[in-house]
Amino acid sequence: MSTKIKKMLIEDVMTKDVITVQENDAVSVFKDYFDARLIHHLIVENDKAKISGIISSSDISNVLSWAFDDKITAEQLMSKDIQTINPKDSIKSALKIFLKNQVRALPVVDSANNILGIITPYDILRIV
Repeated sequence: MSTKIKKMLIEDVMTKDVITVQENDAVSVFKDYFDARLIHHLIVENDKAKISGIISSSDISNVLSWAFDDKITAEQLMSKDIQTINPKDSIKSALKIFLKNQVRALPVVDSANNILGIITPYDILRIV
């Protein structure tokens, strides 16, 4: 890993214009976000604007492949056991989390669990 990258923090690389959906939003509300906005993950937030889960484009594809029901909500579809990262953490720490947990996106949150952004391995690859 280059010296430049070793010194970089999550906040230097993360996507700050993150797209969120509400727990009670129906799949029909957000299923088109992935293609229209060229994203692979949506952060789900609760009524207090705190992170409660994450939905991947694979999650949407899987549910649409076996059934489509307008009543399926983000809360029913989201992964609840999520890993997060702080904006002041290093890029190296993100890479370790990606590898150890086999995840492809990390919501970036502050100490109060406020959503600040998202980082993916693709964000890191762009700076290499």
